[in-house]
Amino acid sequence: MIAFSTCWNNHRHKSGHAAIEEILELGFSHLELSHGTHLSKLPDFKEAYKDNKFTCAGVHNFFPSPVEVLVDHPDVYQFTDKTPSLYRQAINNTIKTFEVAASFKAEYVVLHLGSTKLKKTDWTNKLEQLILDEPDKPIAEIIDSKKYQKLLAKFIKRRAKYSKILSEKVIQSIEYLIPKAEEYNLKLALESRSHYEQFPAENEMVLIQKHFAEHDLIGYWHDFGHVERKHHLSLLNHTQWIQQMQPYLIGGHLHDVIAPHKDHQVPFTGTIDYPKVLESFTPQMPLTWELSPRQKADNILIAKKQWEQKFPEFS
Repeated sequence: MIAFSTCWNNHRHKSGHAAIEEILELGFSHLELSHGTHLSKLPDFKEAYKDNKFTCAGVHNFFPSPVEVLVDHPDVYQFTDKTPSLYRQAINNTIKTFEVAASFKAEYVVLHLGSTKLKKTDWTNKLEQLILDEPDKPIAEIIDSKKYQKLLAKFIKRRAKYSKILSEKVIQSIEYLIPKAEEYNLKLALESRSHYEQFPAENEMVLIQKHFAEHDLIGYWHDFGHVERKHHLSLLNHTQWIQQMQPYLIGGHLHDVIAPHKDHQVPFTGTIDYPKVLESFTPQMPLTWELSPRQKADNILIAKKQWEQKFPEFS
């Protein structure tokens, strides 16, 4: 099942009705209601839903945006935060998202789980910059260089220091949220991230999924573009990773990547090997197109037609 995220046009419209109608004109009727949505649009969304203009595949935390947050910032509150007041905001706003998601009969809520205290995303950005600095050189050759490998090894070693304590904190957070997820019958879709400073890294995601393996409402959300970016940095192998995570897979955010780091592109414009990755999906799983606001409607329509021709079982 393909769906479409409102992150594409949230900021272009003051009216929720106008945002919904623009997506419907592209031919999508299953929507993911995304972070970055101002509270003022919620009544319009609810009215359109009540009028059966769309079905809600899922919701992306936090939805709608917390009233005090003036820009689109899904990581403004994190389950990894040491500050008690900010941590409580992460929990409380997630529960509010659950309540709203249930009113739309959403199947899942996508969760960002947090980050380390490594300085923002400087390390991942430095690795990407090494590639960008030599555009005429094959990426594989840059990755094999001593300079790149030295920085990568240092990064991985420093990142590992955060693993145990953050894993424990996030597992506790999910356990706290499970009763509410059960009350509203929502799957908690734990999303793969684009930057290695963010949480969870791949070993941490495996740990969390195994911890909750017996719980039907906890699963893995595969962000095609995020994982492809890590693939370009040799932090993982995209195909091998999705095969490993297949037992826990709920669905995914679909977009493409222009190497090494320009994600949220229209499908078929980048480097992702969709046939390989889709081998781990079933047609019933939601594949939500999560595209940058910069992507043009005409290009989305072309890609949608190509998608339906290439993958009718996933349309």
